[in-house]
Amino acid sequence: MDVLDTWAWVEYFQGSRAGARLRPLIEKGDVATCVLTFAELSDLHARADRPGLEARLAFIARRGPVLDVTREAAQRAGLTKWAQRAARQSLGLGDAIIYEVARENGCDLVTGDEGFRGLDGVRFVKA
Repeated sequence: MDVLDTWAWVEYFQGSRAGARLRPLIEKGDVATCVLTFAELSDLHARADRPGLEARLAFIARRGPVLDVTREAAQRAGLTKWAQRAARQSLGLGDAIIYEVARENGCDLVTGDEGFRGLDGVRFVKA
């Protein structure tokens, strides 16, 4: 099972080329999502004053498990964020948490976000 980050869900819902590449994986229904992605998507919808948030979150929840953030994953995320900064990659704390939740659950993270470059267990989708 793979974990889709917020970038992947945004691309899928926008119907972009990257989103089209994600479609078979999502339609198979064998993907997980970190609960923090729900917060990020809610924020994006509120900023854009875009309708349909509840339907999209329900769709995500039907595709596979929604993974909670543990104390251990949150703690590791701070270290991961700073390690990426030292490697001259820009990774936000929320992204680092999502990454650590994926790793904790033995999953690869599927994304196109360049901030994840160089991290183990990340599968990139071309934008």
